[in-house]
Amino acid sequence: MLFLHSCDGPAWVPCNECNEQYPGQIYLELELANPSQSPLSILVTVYEGPLDDNIVLYEFTTSAQTYLLDALLYKDYTVTARSVYNGKAYIAVDTATPSIHFEEEACEVPCYYIFNNELDLRLRYD
Repeated sequence: MLFLHSCDGPAWVPCNECNEQYPGQIYLELELANPSQSPLSILVTVYEGPLDDNIVLYEFTTSAQTYLLDALLYKDYTVTARSVYNGKAYIAVDTATPSIHFEEEACEVPCYYIFNNELDLRLRYD
């Protein structure tokens, strides 16, 4: 059995997130906290490239569970989220490189969708 696979986009196509028009704005989608976790504030630091390069683009404090940040396509981002739970400090780290794919056949109409723009910075254990 022969299976051909293209590396242009993810194997699963999110047709519900597809858009017939080329996206005008790209976002990083940050998941910062679970509803059961309620820190007073989370210090978010956004870096260009790997963390080791230490190129800080943004730094802000928020108490939001999710957050959207403007981003550029095909640019590497590393994001850290520092929060305090039960008197202990935690730092979560994730990376993303927002990309776009044009899908011609998998959805009802040809469309564009953005992928690799979601960062999960939620703590797994309380």
